Amino acid sequence: IVRYVLPSEDHTVQKLLIHYLEIIKKTDSKGKVLPKMILICKNLRNNLEHLNGYIRGVTLRFLCRICKAEIIEPLISSILANLEHQLPFVRRNAILAVSAIYKLPKRDQLLVDALKMIEKCRAKKREKEKYITIIISLLNAPSAAVILECVGTLVFLSSAPTATRAATNAYCKLLLN
Repeated sequence: IVRYVLPSEDHTVQKLLIHYLEIIKKTDSKGKVLPKMILICKNLRNNLEHLNGYIRGVTLRFLCRICKAEIIEPLISSILANLEHQLPFVRRNAILAVSAIYKLPKRDQLLVDALKMIEKCRAKKREKEKYITIIISLLNAPSAAVILECVGTLVFLSSAPTATRAATNAYCKLLLN
C-alpha cells in the first residue's frame, strides 16, 4: 500500500486509500504508533498541501476521525494553513479538523493559538452560518477560555434564538464551574 497506492494521483484511489487508513491498525500492541504511519503522515501532509481542493478537503475530513496525537502532531501546520484556503469546502473541513483536535488529550500542546483561530472565524462574516454550528460544537470544550471566547463569538455572529440559548447555557455552565 505504502509503495504503490500512496503515490497515486487518481482521486478515486486517494479516497479509497483514506477509507483504508481509517480501518487499519495504527498502533502496535503496546500502543505505540507503527513506523509505517510516519510514511503515511508524510503523504497526508502532501495531500493537505495538494493543489486540488477536493483532496485537501477529504484528507481534512479523514483527520477528524484520527484520535492519535502522535499522528496529528506533524500535520498541525498544514491543517492550520488550510483555514485560509480559498475554497469554503477546504476551510470548513479544516475547522472541523481543529474541532476534532480539541477533543484529543494533548490538545493544549497541539493547538496553542486556539483563540486566534476563532478570531479568524469571526472575521469572515459572509460565511458566518457555516461557523456558527462549529462554534456551538466547541462550547463543549473542557477549556473555560475556549468556551468563553466561543460564547463571545457566537453572540457577535448571531442573534438567532438557538445561538442565544446555546450562549446562555454555556455562560451558566461557566458560572457553575
